[in-house]
Amino acid sequence: MALRDWVGGLTMSTAIWITGTGIGILAVPEGPTSAPSQGAWTTEAHSPSTPRTEEHFRLFTGILGRNLAVYLWLLCGLVSGGLTTVAVLTFNGVLFGHTTGAAIGMGIPAVHLAWLLLPHGIPEIGTFLVAGAIGVRGTRLVAGWMAGSHAPGPFSAIWRPAVWGALVLAGAAAIEVRVTVPLAEWGMQP
Repeated sequence: MALRDWVGGLTMSTAIWITGTGIGILAVPEGPTSAPSQGAWTTEAHSPSTPRTEEHFRLFTGILGRNLAVYLWLLCGLVSGGLTTVAVLTFNGVLFGHTTGAAIGMGIPAVHLAWLLLPHGIPEIGTFLVAGAIGVRGTRLVAGWMAGSHAPGPFSAIWRPAVWGALVLAGAAAIEVRVTVPLAEWGMQP
C-alpha cells in the first residue's frame, strides 16, 4: 500500500474507533457505581492451587486468542467491503470507552487506569488500528471486482503487515500477562 493509502486508512480506522469510544463513554450510567470487592479481583488473578507459570500460559493464550480473533475480523473487511472492519472497530471502541468510563466512574484514578492500559494497550490498539486501515480498503477491492478488475489489489501488499501485526499482538499479550496483571494485583493491595 502506498503511504497515502496508509495515512487515509489509519485516519479512517482511528476516527471510527474514537467514535465508538465516545459512544461507550456516553453509555456509562450517571450516578454512583460501586467497584468490585478486592477479593473478587485478587481471587481471579491467582489461585494458590494452580502453578503460576501454568496460570500465566492459560491467561496468555486466552488473551492472544481473543485479540487474534478481533484482528482477523478487522482484516475480513477486505472481502466484506469494509463492513466487518467498521463494525468491529466501532464495537471495540464502545467496549473500551464503556469499560474505562465505568472504571473512572467507580473512582479508579485515571493515572492508575493509564498504568494498567498503556503498557499493553499501545501495541494492541495500534495493531487493531493498522488492521482497520487494511480492512477499510475492502471498499476499493469490492468496487474493483464489481468493475471487472481481477488484479490482486491489496492482498499481495498486506501479508507482511498482517504477519507483523499477529506478532505484535503476541507481544502485547505477553506484556498484559507479565506487566499488567502484576500491576493490577499490586494496585489492589490494601
